[in-house]
Amino acid sequence: MAASGEFEEVEEFIDLPDFANAKNRDLYSRLKETERSLTVAVAELNETRERISVMESHLASVVTEQQHTQRLVDAKVKEIETEDHLKQLAEREKGRFAAELKKLQRESAPHPRGPRSMLEFTPPRGEPASVV
Repeated sequence: MAASGEFEEVEEFIDLPDFANAKNRDLYSRLKETERSLTVAVAELNETRERISVMESHLASVVTEQQHTQRLVDAKVKEIETEDHLKQLAEREKGRFAAELKKLQRESAPHPRGPRSMLEFTPPRGEPASVV
């Protein structure tokens, strides 16, 4: 019965003719080892290419998501700017209303010398006085 090592050796040289000498067997062994290394290298290459493909796909998704998020941020910034502008407009309008209210309160307040009559009205310079 042949030992395990002998069986592997016989299987390794099964493609060689029986009359192959030691030099040919050595070359054949190195050839088979190189072929095994090549097979491993090709498998690693394919795996690496697949990983690169997955990473590129993921990168494209991340870039798309980043662009979408940037558009959302830009829209939010624009919204905030618009709200600030509307707030400024409302504050100006509030100021105008407050000034108008004060003016109306002054006009409707009783005069310290008594009620004004139309006869006491003095027109601005350059305009003729009119009696109503």
